[in-house]
Amino acid sequence: MSNPISRTARQLSSLVTETWRSVLSWMRWRLNRRKREEQYLEVLDRLMVAQVQTRKELQHLRLEQEEAKHQIEDNQFRVLMSALRPMADAMLRQDQISREYHQDQVHLLLEVLNSLQPTAQEQIFQQIGQPPPTRSSPSLAS
Repeated sequence: MSNPISRTARQLSSLVTETWRSVLSWMRWRLNRRKREEQYLEVLDRLMVAQVQTRKELQHLRLEQEEAKHQIEDNQFRVLMSALRPMADAMLRQDQISREYHQDQVHLLLEVLNSLQPTAQEQIFQQIGQPPPTRSSPSLAS
């Protein structure tokens, strides 16, 4: 038979061994948990740094876009302003041509009206009721 002391010693040894295994298992679990937590925190740190960097880049791109927009507006303004002078000159020339044409038309209409009205001599004869002397054509007189 077995000795009760040796059985108790084996049980105690087995219990101590099991306890150590449990302690070691718990320590490994705790160590692995800490590593996972550290890795998670490192990933979070990298993500936060990347987010800050991305925000900076986005802000930089927005500033560049805003600057490009202002440059485009400035260029459009310059183009419009440079086109205004020639356009104004062309409009002034067109107005001048229109005035000259209008003046020529008025002059021609006045000539036509004057040619249709009787001469002063004919008007006087008409007023006194006598027939005006006959006009001889200048081409016939020569």
